Formats: sequence, C-alpha cells, structure tokens
Amino acid sequence: QQQQQQQQLPSHQLCMKPQSSSQSSEASVPRHVAFICDGNSRWAQARYLPSSVGHAAGADRLLNCLESLKTAGVQCCTMYG
Repeated sequence: QQQQQQQQLPSHQLCMKPQSSSQSSEASVPRHVAFICDGNSRWAQARYLPSSVGHAAGADRLLNCLESLKTAGVQCCTMYG
C-alpha cells in the first residue's frame, strides 16, 4: 500500500531531474537548498487518508531528495514546515 501511495505523488514533487553531461558542471550546483513543506495533509485528504500518512509520504520524499542533493554536491539544506 505504501508503494502505491508513493506512486501517486505528483511529478512536481519528484526531486532532482537528471542533468545532461553538458549541464553537470560544478558551477550549476547550488550550495544551499531550502524546502517549504506544505500540502502533505491536503495530499492525504484528497485520497481519504489520515494526515499522518501524508506527512509520512512527504518525509520519505524529502529523504530521497536529500540523498540526491548530497550526491549532487549540495552543502546545506534547510527545511521549513
């Protein structure tokens, strides 16, 4: 069920589109990225799920993004929420 819920996340919530080799210069990687976490409860409510499920799905997505950002060389991340 959790895997099915993750597949339902909108594509705009996916993190870090792959860069082509011509775009992968170090200068294009920001030092700091900030997240404003909003919409997890609305996402869950739209699926008739408790808010806690939306928050868990958002947290999982955020962790995936943080791993991608670390791999890309981002030095600092801030989460507001």
